[in-house]
Amino acid sequence: MTVIYVYGIAPFANLLASGVSAPAGIHGSPVVILPLGATLAAVAGRLEQTSIAGEALLDPVAAAEAALAHHSVLEWAHSQSAIIPLAFGSAFGTMLELQSQIGGKREPEWVALLSRLEGCEEVEVRLSIDEDRLRESLLAKRIAAQLESMPVESMPAESMPAESMPAESMPAESMPAQSKTAQSKTAQSKTAESMTAGRRYLLERAVNRDLPELLNTATREAWSRWEKAFAQASSRGLLTEVRGAAIRPNEARVYLQERSSQALANLAEELSEMELGIHFEIPHPWPPYSFAAAMPATQNQDGQGAASAVTAKSQGFASLGSDWATG
Repeated sequence: MTVIYVYGIAPFANLLASGVSAPAGIHGSPVVILPLGATLAAVAGRLEQTSIAGEALLDPVAAAEAALAHHSVLEWAHSQSAIIPLAFGSAFGTMLELQSQIGGKREPEWVALLSRLEGCEEVEVRLSIDEDRLRESLLAKRIAAQLESMPVESMPAESMPAESMPAESMPAESMPAQSKTAQSKTAQSKTAESMTAGRRYLLERAVNRDLPELLNTATREAWSRWEKAFAQASSRGLLTEVRGAAIRPNEARVYLQERSSQALANLAEELSEMELGIHFEIPHPWPPYSFAAAMPATQNQDGQGAASAVTAKSQGFASLGSDWATG
């Protein structure tokens, strides 16, 4: 059975005026623009129903290719116009069924949602933590704490702070040359180098043992700093270009932001702590998958929710792959 597969809903005039050819759709099928009512259009194609359901998507490679094609078409449409992305697998049996869900009396609801999405894109803020840098930072802190607790007499003479050495044994040339801060840092570095291999090994093992919990703590603290900074920036009027927010299950923050705005990118750069390996990063913007969840509910001929209802699949499209396509 051939069905009308719908990638998304957009203003008809915008797509008509773009003059830019759409990419190939799922399984290389042509993408067409189908008018719906007075102002709307469906970005669609015709597919065999069996090609987008059931066993056809059990192959992870085939599922990923279909999901990528779905996304590619929506990225093209989003580059031309405001777009309401529909969930992967949104299909209608006939044009009449499609028009009854989108056009007619329902059209003003869809137009209202499009107006809220106009000029905006979805931006995801992800947190990455470099485990090696975090481990090195923690090890350095524990070594420093261990050295501070060591009795002065247990330190090798060559690594003792100058102010702790007897006056008669202090090199004369070093007395006026270094500040106390520089002496302390030099002494700490030399003492760390002179730490026995056994003591250092035990510290490294303790750090590796504690690392998972430390990663969790660092993640919570980093997102807490982000939320606090975001609230402060909003209250100061620095994020007026951000119009919506959501949180993904993986803790990533998702925002509806005006196209080409650098507001969130600037905040991410400001809060990243590169020396600790804590980095807020923003991938390429997306069509507004997460913010199409407010779309008007659709009903199929049996009175049940139609395939075009936005689901967590499209909201979580950032995790591209078979899980998204089949989950």
